[in-house]
Amino acid sequence: MSEPAPQAFACPNCAALLELEGDPPLVRCKSCGSITLLDAAGGPAGVPDGIVELVRAGNKVEAIKTYRERYEVSLERAKQAVDLIGAGQPVETAARPQVREETVEARPIREEGKAAAQSVRWLGLAIPLAILVVVLGILAFVLLQPGSLLTPRLEAHIPAVLLDPGAGSLPDVVSSLTDTRNERQLIGRLDGATGKLEWTTKPLPEGSPVDAVLADGGLVFVASRENLLAYNTDNGRLAWQVEMPDKLDIGGNTLAVKDGYVLTLTADRSLQAYESRTGALAWRKQLRGYFRSIWLFGGLLAYVDYPDEASEYSIIFINPADGSQVNAITPTCKTDQPRIEKLETDSGIAYDEEENSLYLVFGLLQGCVQRYDLDGGEMAWQAVAEDEGFLLSNYGFNAVIGESSLYFSYENRLFVVEKETGILRVALASYNYALSPMTISGDILVALVRRIHDAEGFEIWGLDPLTGESLWQVVPENAKPIDAPFRIVSVIDSAGAAWTSRVDQASLLLLKFQAVPNRIVIETINTTDGARSGQMAFDLLDITDDSYTVPEIVGWQGDVVYFILETRLYGLDVATGQLVLQY
Repeated sequence: MSEPAPQAFACPNCAALLELEGDPPLVRCKSCGSITLLDAAGGPAGVPDGIVELVRAGNKVEAIKTYRERYEVSLERAKQAVDLIGAGQPVETAARPQVREETVEARPIREEGKAAAQSVRWLGLAIPLAILVVVLGILAFVLLQPGSLLTPRLEAHIPAVLLDPGAGSLPDVVSSLTDTRNERQLIGRLDGATGKLEWTTKPLPEGSPVDAVLADGGLVFVASRENLLAYNTDNGRLAWQVEMPDKLDIGGNTLAVKDGYVLTLTADRSLQAYESRTGALAWRKQLRGYFRSIWLFGGLLAYVDYPDEASEYSIIFINPADGSQVNAITPTCKTDQPRIEKLETDSGIAYDEEENSLYLVFGLLQGCVQRYDLDGGEMAWQAVAEDEGFLLSNYGFNAVIGESSLYFSYENRLFVVEKETGILRVALASYNYALSPMTISGDILVALVRRIHDAEGFEIWGLDPLTGESLWQVVPENAKPIDAPFRIVSVIDSAGAAWTSRVDQASLLLLKFQAVPNRIVIETINTTDGARSGQMAFDLLDITDDSYTVPEIVGWQGDVVYFILETRLYGLDVATGQLVLQY
């Protein structure tokens, strides 16, 4: 059965055509919003019979006139209504005042309802949107933190190097880094003022740790096992990469840069030079000896080797640009012993840059000290110890060159050698202590001292450089030194602290790293009389455990000490006790 056709009738308010489907309902005009009530028969509700009679009698004009008067509508609307009545179609016949009243009331109600509904909809959208923004913000913050998936934590390690900052600036730091996601090594540059990473390199060859880092001439040179790489200091881009014949030798200074050449001493006992701008191999020498260091003396590259078929070590001086030999010194020393003393791998070598002179300390059975003036390459003098030799392997060779004397230690004795005459004497001997000269501060020789009998301990002494008399002593209680030659390899906990020091003009700065509470205590000591002028403490808030590893000192720049502690890099101003760098 077909559906009944929709009925149509005119809106009494605006005369718009309305449609009705199904049972007689309340109908709202889509045009003006007025409401019309239809009776059950679908016809006009309450239309006077007189108007209907006029229409049926054909008196349409009178019907229109009567309709207008009765309902107070326009002529056009009355004509439309009469036409619908004549066609037998429904007509809304509510009185004009009633219709207008409903229309006037309906519009604000409808608009207010619409506005309220819209407000509810917007509120329903705004609340989840606000929650989403907060959640995304928290998620972004978490993901951007070092150690997250998007921003992996890069752990700082030695080796690291301070870049030349220029006048009045803090130095940037180039450090080896470890990506915690994959344990790969890379190099990064940290802004010295903000601690932010300016750049990082691509990961180094897999499984290759960083053995050495050196910066010079706008490039950073990195030795990583057999790989030698050069990066631009400004942006970290790889400038060149070459493969060395072996990894760097260990135990000495084996990487240097001089006059546009990168110089390497590798474990296969070969010495080579690469052009610093291109990485091209300039020259290579195969060594026979076992010295594990190279030096730059007076603009020349120096190393120790057996020349030709000789059995005595010689110090050989070469041009770093082409490897050509400029000079060679073969030290020998005739003593009271039946043998002639020769240079050994543990012999001491000290260079006086101001006078361009070289001091050699050697001799197994009877000690010998020699001075060579490098301008002419000739020996200036020789001094021989009276009783025994200098076996320097225990603590290494530690020497301080003063204005008029050379100071060095051997076990429990401190030796002084006059630079002009070569007069050698023992300045201080103590059965209970091992001595190591640190520096000259004014008229005071500052020495690091280790108690080797009774209870082990470490002290700092201020000595008269002429007589060796101990003028003052500082005892860092329950603490061991970080610096050579008595460097400890351990952890810092409640049972023991660690310390490092630096002499600046007439002051000794002592930095003591301690645990529980975790902090650095900074103390200033007058090197003239050993008087302590006060303490400052810096709390290590990033260290939350009761113990932590011994820090590694990167270097000093003015009053700022740079060190790596628990894979974090710090720059601490010891004058103010404030951090200037943290990564």
